[in-house]
Amino acid sequence: YFSRRRAGGEEGRLLYLKDWHLPAEFPEQRAYTTPPPFRDDWLNRHCDRRRREAARGKEAREEEASLRTADYRFVYLGVKGTWTGLHADVLRSYSWSANVCGRKRWLLLPPGLTHLVLDANGDAAPSLDGGDGGGRWPGLREARRRAVALEQGTGDALFVPSGWWHQVENLEDTLSVNHNWFNGYNARWAWWLLREDLRRAVAGIEDCRALCASDADFAALALENLRLNSGMDLLELGELLADAVAADWQLLEGCEEEDAAGGADGVGDGGDDGGGDDGDEDDGDVLGTRGQLWHPLAHAPGLLRLQCRLHAAEVAAILGDMLRLLGELFPRAPPEALPGLQRLRRARSKVDRLKLNA
Repeated sequence: YFSRRRAGGEEGRLLYLKDWHLPAEFPEQRAYTTPPPFRDDWLNRHCDRRRREAARGKEAREEEASLRTADYRFVYLGVKGTWTGLHADVLRSYSWSANVCGRKRWLLLPPGLTHLVLDANGDAAPSLDGGDGGGRWPGLREARRRAVALEQGTGDALFVPSGWWHQVENLEDTLSVNHNWFNGYNARWAWWLLREDLRRAVAGIEDCRALCASDADFAALALENLRLNSGMDLLELGELLADAVAADWQLLEGCEEEDAAGGADGVGDGGDDGGGDDGDEDDGDVLGTRGQLWHPLAHAPGLLRLQCRLHAAEVAAILGDMLRLLGELFPRAPPEALPGLQRLRRARSKVDRLKLNA
């Protein structure tokens, strides 16, 4: 396609390769290294762990193939004029985008102005450019006026905070790497999104409640709809958060041991190569690709301990909110019958123990 386009063909035919899981599909390539500020990534660490568990459990080949690319590390390749429409990122995660070559034009809108790009049904406008859809999005003109515009050049990396709406146009033929990610600082954004999505899922099938054999069956149906619509359910998010706090605590203990021993070479320079763990090592979720401990605060155990305490408190609060929401939405379901409720309670207990150990 690029060769024909350079030769003058493919006129008017703009192709854009999006959401390509390059590092997951070709881990042996070690295509790139994640920039240090973006490596404290609970979301993709969770995806890597699921992939390892699938490989160890010898699950069905189709399931393994699905999990192999079930992460949030992407490569984008598009010609001049290709673009991505207005959106806020999956699970209201952070994202970072680095241009290998080319230029992009970004328009960004902070979450406090979300109402300007939604219609009466809560659907977002496809773009900040153009008209208001015949009055469907009356706030678009104000949104365009207040949007942040910037150009991203070759070698530039851009950080997009949680909840920021954005649209992106390639001003030249462009190759970029993009990750979605969250950690203890923005995990509450993911919880807020799933909370509202679950409320909508319940409201959407409320007329089916009487048709279900029990309230527990109705809850299972609503939670499955949440998973299908949002890409994650409450149980998976809760276990992800609890496991991430435990993994960071394991990292802290390793760093403090190294600090007490006077510091050992290699601690802190492991790093994420973009492809996650390849499944050949059973080295835990906090280790880098060479089996070395890595974290932005690995060389400052005192600050890392403070962060672990803050994140444990935040995750414990989120898990408590999850349990209360399930009780509110499914009051007639016996707790032992709710899908995954006991596992969610165990996750909460696990985090509470870590808080006490702090």
